Amino acid sequence: MKRTNLLLLLTAWLMSATAQTNTWLGNTPGWLSTGNWSLGVAPTSSCAYDVYIPAVPVGGLFPIIGPAVSPSIGSLTIESGATLTIGNLGLNVCGSVTGGATTPALLLGNGELRLTGTTTQTISGALKCHRLRNQNTSPGGVVVTGEVQVVFYWQCQDGDLTNNGSITLLSDAAGTAYLDLFTYPGAAAYNGDITVQQYIGNAADGYRDLSLPVSTTVADLSDDFTIAGPHGVNCWYAYSPYPTFQEYREDANADTSHYYGGFWSISNASAALGGAKGYAARIYNAPLTLDVTGPPATGVATVAVSHTPSLTPSADGWNLVGNPFCAPIRWSQVLSQNPGVTSGSCYRFSTTGEYAGTWSAHNGVTGVPLSTPDEISISQGFFVHVPVSGLLSIAPAACVASSTVPFYKTESLPSELRLQLSNGTQADEIVAYTDAHATAQYDAGMDALKMPAGGPVQISFSAAGNELAIQVLDEIPAQAEWPLSVSVTDNCSYTLRAIALNLPSLTAYLKDAQTNTLYNLSTEAPVFNLNGGQSYTGRFSVVFAPAVSAVAGVKTAPAHIRLVGSDIHIERSAATRAEVVVSNLLGQQITAASVGEATALIRLPENLKGYALVRVQEGDKISTQKLFIPSTR
Repeated sequence: MKRTNLLLLLTAWLMSATAQTNTWLGNTPGWLSTGNWSLGVAPTSSCAYDVYIPAVPVGGLFPIIGPAVSPSIGSLTIESGATLTIGNLGLNVCGSVTGGATTPALLLGNGELRLTGTTTQTISGALKCHRLRNQNTSPGGVVVTGEVQVVFYWQCQDGDLTNNGSITLLSDAAGTAYLDLFTYPGAAAYNGDITVQQYIGNAADGYRDLSLPVSTTVADLSDDFTIAGPHGVNCWYAYSPYPTFQEYREDANADTSHYYGGFWSISNASAALGGAKGYAARIYNAPLTLDVTGPPATGVATVAVSHTPSLTPSADGWNLVGNPFCAPIRWSQVLSQNPGVTSGSCYRFSTTGEYAGTWSAHNGVTGVPLSTPDEISISQGFFVHVPVSGLLSIAPAACVASSTVPFYKTESLPSELRLQLSNGTQADEIVAYTDAHATAQYDAGMDALKMPAGGPVQISFSAAGNELAIQVLDEIPAQAEWPLSVSVTDNCSYTLRAIALNLPSLTAYLKDAQTNTLYNLSTEAPVFNLNGGQSYTGRFSVVFAPAVSAVAGVKTAPAHIRLVGSDIHIERSAATRAEVVVSNLLGQQITAASVGEATALIRLPENLKGYALVRVQEGDKISTQKLFIPSTR
């Protein structure tokens, strides 16, 4: 046998017997380039090489795994300050993972670090990883002894995950990392504590409704915001200092004429927190990042909810609960897990000041305001209304795999009418639509009650003895009339507009009984001077009449509205004249245009970022679309 062949056989035998350390040289960023590796061969398969990535490669460049490559390696060691960018198909690691000794090594990119060993795998040192996945098939699973920071997610598909070091789910303005124990239920167990962050970007002082995704105590929150006031007192009364952390007891409401007499203080450092309970926190140092540490919720979370009758029924049955998991949940899934337990909607509060804010509602189908998502974020507390006392259970199947909870309204609801009342600074919305299973009466599970908390601007449908944020009916007959209730806190002018209008056979009018005036909501946005502190009932209503089409029997499809780069692209079925208005969610106009082509491109102003509402009006037909604009030029 030739000497060269013998050497090749010996090398192959040694590689099969034990993995060899292959050090990254960094002459170029390409993972597959043989000149980037100390052994002269790129590690691609069979876990034959242990990869070592130094903080200062010889060539000065760090590795990038291409989007069409999915290498398999033995162990991975990556020093402090070094980076590894993982392509879409991921990196499979059969052995141990070792991070930085002083500062985290960085694992970037769109792909996953997949732990695919057949024996116990350990993660030591400091690492900051975008995406991780357990696919370990051994009884020992994956054991963390170091410090792992997760930017997007850690998904447990196979093998237990044991934390003997620290695991932190990071949060910032872009989103919050989640722990996925729900996509593959029963496939893996989580052992140990986890640290969960939640970034609060709203800088206003005031209340936030929170939940705790881990089992912990009040002391764990004291490094994030001030815990003050006596413990276990009803917050309806005055205290100095006033309690800053509270729970809600529906059955112990000191003021039965209002819902908000049920808040009780929690300030004892050892008081236990967690589960599906919600909490109210008075925070004066936002923006900030909350962080809590403890065992994560892994099974069904259950919380008692109550309905205590009083002389003011609208104040009864409100309960503050919360998302118990280290992942977002869908309210529609929680509803399906709890048939008949709640009245069907969840309510979230967004603070605008120390004692001010706005409420959103979602009934599992749609929400008000328009930006309200079905998803409920990590660490989010929310109110529910229950018709009778009982138990609310939230199972892991309600979780959703998302590090953000974006909302895209892709199509109109059947016969939808969405109204917004705004003074240019504050706004409130209501929505009505049809469903064959609804009735003209109050339908628990569909109609959403208006949260009786007041606010600077408040509008509701008055129907069947209730004030509604969402009204669902089986049909909208011509000549129907829907009374509205309006209340405001400031003396100023208010605009009422239809921000969504999908009534193919009807024309909707706003009726002002005081002036005996009708406003066509498809073409007009009337302005009223209203008095602060006054409730307007019986003055405003929505009335309907059969639509009159310029061309009988012709129906046109809604405009298709989407974002292309940093411009708005509009496609319509005909090249008729249409008026386009782009506004923010408070109704303030960003730009407007008149278009006469079937396809049009609307240029947005520079430095625009955030949500925008696009309204396209063609005659008596209105199409609306809410878009998120990441940034413009």
